[in-house]
Amino acid sequence: MELHQLRYFVKVAELLHFTKASEELYISQPALSQQIKQLEDELKVPLFYRKGRNTQLTQAGEIFLDYAKQTLSVVKQGKKAISDLRNEVNGTIKIGIMYSYFAPLVDLLPKFCNKYPNVSLSLHYGNDEDNKTRLLNSQLNLALTFGDNDVENQFDILAKFEAFPKVIVSKNHPFASKETVSIRELNDTLLALPTEENIIRSTMNKLFEKHKFYPFINTEINDANLLFDLVEKDKFVTIMTDTATYSRKDLVLIPLKEKTNSVQGMILVKKGTFISKATHIFIDEAIAILNSIRK
Repeated sequence: MELHQLRYFVKVAELLHFTKASEELYISQPALSQQIKQLEDELKVPLFYRKGRNTQLTQAGEIFLDYAKQTLSVVKQGKKAISDLRNEVNGTIKIGIMYSYFAPLVDLLPKFCNKYPNVSLSLHYGNDEDNKTRLLNSQLNLALTFGDNDVENQFDILAKFEAFPKVIVSKNHPFASKETVSIRELNDTLLALPTEENIIRSTMNKLFEKHKFYPFINTEINDANLLFDLVEKDKFVTIMTDTATYSRKDLVLIPLKEKTNSVQGMILVKKGTFISKATHIFIDEAIAILNSIRK
């Protein structure tokens, strides 16, 4: 059994199409079919059902796919380890990121890429659960996300930092000159908040419940950029983290009068995963930027 056969098998299993797989692998379709046949002969089971142009995994194929992916992943990690042993800083870092962290890292990306030209950064923009799922499936090397220590069963926590909910308004909003804003004042203006699945919304809901005060929410938006665009029109107020507004210099951040818990930020990797030298360097520089954002 050869590694290239495992690669070919995984590609066909992903696309369920021999012609498309052969094109992506840059080999002829007959050569690809022959390699898959040799793999099936060695395993003594068919891995695919083939009926005309229709291709499906057999039960054996579905089982073997997980092991094939794990094997290729381990080999890839081994190559990274040898590369690090030679003290090379190269490779691809696949990063899962939420909007709250993307804004501060915009300043880091060009500096990092210029300093380490042999490192390619692949950023996946997604929500908390999406990025954690991709980590577990080895589609990402690391994720910048929110969470708590419960994640330690499946992930290694490489760093922790705090993000703080703030009232956010435009420079022309009546609240802009205030030193603090009480949640009871939120009914004096138009209020736009993130949707329920957002961790900041969850944090604020707990605060509203604690004080038995529930402000009227005029608008809910599940996209931070759209939320900030609305606030910039001078009429609306929102509540988000200080990290999320890092690049929005025309917005004013005001602390809440009521004591508010910070949101726990984390850099996660899949438990037991090898971490390349390039990844360690990126994490160190990301932490430096995130820690520079003051309360």
